[in-house]
Amino acid sequence: MLKEFMLSVSILALLTSCSSDTLSEAKNNINAVAVNEQNVTLQVSKIENKNYTLYKKIKDLETVNTILNVLQQVPWKNAKVSMSHMPDYKIVAITSNPQVSYIQETYDLWISPKQDLIEVIIEGKSKYGKLSKEDSTLLLKILETQ
Repeated sequence: MLKEFMLSVSILALLTSCSSDTLSEAKNNINAVAVNEQNVTLQVSKIENKNYTLYKKIKDLETVNTILNVLQQVPWKNAKVSMSHMPDYKIVAITSNPQVSYIQETYDLWISPKQDLIEVIIEGKSKYGKLSKEDSTLLLKILETQ
């Protein structure tokens, strides 16, 4: 799952950043991502006193894969939304390998009052989606355990 995420992020980065890359250079970049996938860390921030602070770093490959898979499965809609409060969590995927280029995305998450659904946007993009109850429960369990 992480391979697919990193592969799609790499392809997007290659297409948008350097249109003059040759096909062999693009293949080398994609292979570098696949080899170095274990270097991905998810940084989860939580709001405290109107500011976001680092809540936890998730380095466990299985947990990272689970979270990224859930975020990939979101049925995205092209929409700009205005929420009534700031996001409950922010998730950013960071790679520790400086040779891997990718577009860093920040996911903003809002938890419903009943704690059973999560709404998510990708910062800086007009992407909005709602997780299923099952995915919301899974993600909340991961986010709320220390």
